[in-house]
Amino acid sequence: MIEEPKKPYARVIGRFATSDLQGCRGRVTFTPSVEGVVQTDNGPVFFGGSVTAYINDIGEINDSKGNPYVDLVGLGRGVTPNTKWTYHVLLENPSYMIEFDVFLKQGNVHNLNDLWISDYGAAPNPSDTL
Repeated sequence: MIEEPKKPYARVIGRFATSDLQGCRGRVTFTPSVEGVVQTDNGPVFFGGSVTAYINDIGEINDSKGNPYVDLVGLGRGVTPNTKWTYHVLLENPSYMIEFDVFLKQGNVHNLNDLWISDYGAAPNPSDTL
């Protein structure tokens, strides 16, 4: 089981496969719709650039260290701007390219498959309480 990340991060997991359930190699790029700063235990962290994760041979998302997830700054306390903002997600492999937007709330684990399938690419609006 994937552990919840420490705030202010949100953790994204997911597995992508062909119709015969074979893993699909590729990459997924997350680009925040804002630039900002978040206060962490180690001081301020600036964010705003794209983060790319890779999809391995069995179809799992891996971060640059090989972990089966990617951690991103999430919506919530201590993040500036404190408005609701999204990540634009670009999922690419040799067979297809999919783009959609998502809200990622800090402290939670988000399955990218559920986020993509739930609203066919429309970012579900998070609750007003972050």
